[in-house]
Amino acid sequence: MRHLLLLLPLFIACTPFVKTRNDVRHVVTPHGQQVDDGVKKRIVILPFEDQDTSHPESVKTDARNFLIRELMRTNRVVVVDNNDLPQDLEKYKKDGSYDLAAIANMARGLDLAAFIQGNIVELQAMKLGDQVGVFRNVKAKMQATVELKVTSAKNATLLVEERRTAIAEADVQVVGKVDMTARALEQEPELSRKAIEQALGMVMVSVLRSMDKISWEGRVALVKGDRIYINAGKISGIQLGDILRVSDKGDEIFDPENGRLIGLAPGRTKGTIEVINYFGKDGAISIIHSGGGFLENDKVELYY
Repeated sequence: MRHLLLLLPLFIACTPFVKTRNDVRHVVTPHGQQVDDGVKKRIVILPFEDQDTSHPESVKTDARNFLIRELMRTNRVVVVDNNDLPQDLEKYKKDGSYDLAAIANMARGLDLAAFIQGNIVELQAMKLGDQVGVFRNVKAKMQATVELKVTSAKNATLLVEERRTAIAEADVQVVGKVDMTARALEQEPELSRKAIEQALGMVMVSVLRSMDKISWEGRVALVKGDRIYINAGKISGIQLGDILRVSDKGDEIFDPENGRLIGLAPGRTKGTIEVINYFGKDGAISIIHSGGGFLENDKVELYY
């Protein structure tokens, strides 16, 4: 018995330790390395708006693509391709704004966490210097003001509304005797891109913090024999061996004063399932861990 007690600390030290904390699972290996295996929230980034319609269309497109790249680099979200939505987003746009509640209802099967709206509020250019010659560089400065809104897809609650301004400098190549006015410099994509990206980078912290306010959830896509298929898999950060809680969908609760959707009431817990494999683009196969009576469209959450 004494020898067993002496060996016990060694056995514990050599055994991986797993603990759960909110929606992030940390696995500590025998070598002391910590691996972050948090599930990822599904978000939709709507087409960017630009207050000045004279700017090239690429200004809005480049700004949105930059935001997508930066968010994907964090490994905390899955950006749903707008082309993968069941219907065209333009159908839900009226008087320059999107009906987010209607879009969330249309894309309910995707279990979206949030919508992000971007708006280029203002671009102001200034010429700082001009070289002499046929081929020359014009030194210019661009000030960009952008606005981002993050809205919960579950209850249309505004989580972030932030406006930031940034200034960037760049050399613009000019050929001939063209006089580069401030207005002409606003059309230079490289100059505007630098300033817009700096402004968007200043909002990233607030955007990521807003993701922490939204709990992750998935959906039972199919029940077939002893297999339960869910609509989230490897891309969404689901790990083999994960235990997920399954519950009824729950009822929608509306504010009796204004009719606004407050959210979903918690449904009845049916049991838990264990993930054993992946399938498709981003799905997982699971088996019953406890309970039963699981049905399609039942809600799935991480079991802590």
